[in-house]
Amino acid sequence: MLTCARAMTRNAGTRNTGRAASFAALGLALFLSGCAGLGGGGVTPVAVNTGAAAVSTTAYRETQGRGAVTATSRLNAIAARQAMAMARRGRLGHDLIGPLEKRLKNGGYVWLVAVENVGAGYDDFDEALAAWQTSSGHRANLLEAEATQIGVGAARTDDKYGTYWALILAAPDPGRGAGG
Repeated sequence: MLTCARAMTRNAGTRNTGRAASFAALGLALFLSGCAGLGGGGVTPVAVNTGAAAVSTTAYRETQGRGAVTATSRLNAIAARQAMAMARRGRLGHDLIGPLEKRLKNGGYVWLVAVENVGAGYDDFDEALAAWQTSSGHRANLLEAEATQIGVGAARTDDKYGTYWALILAAPDPGRGAGG
């Protein structure tokens, strides 16, 4: 099962580096320690080899004349939170914990362009990627010309879909700070 609302944002605003970076660091630390309150009700984060996901995504993009992408820790953390939110609620959506623009800002990621694909019911990233390639909206996101970075998150629950996936493709805004 897939959904794609063509979650896309172009950033032209200003950045509050101190507060956003502090929240991002705190959120990542809590998530990694398992104390963020993201789990419960049979929902668990899934370890994703984000480097391998970047390689798979790059391989597809290159067959379509697009450039490589690399995984970044900030985007991975933002995508992981989205996957957990979907699994906790048992439904797909781009706005369950806020629109993409807000989630990027709260995660301390300064972007020029960002798009998101979500899906559920796939056992591994390559299955989700293959499904996204067959959907025009998802494929458009995978092939976002300006994207140079990705973040991947997954969460498992005991509902009918099992595993929920979130993939963010983005480009940092070099004029306003690093994305990473």
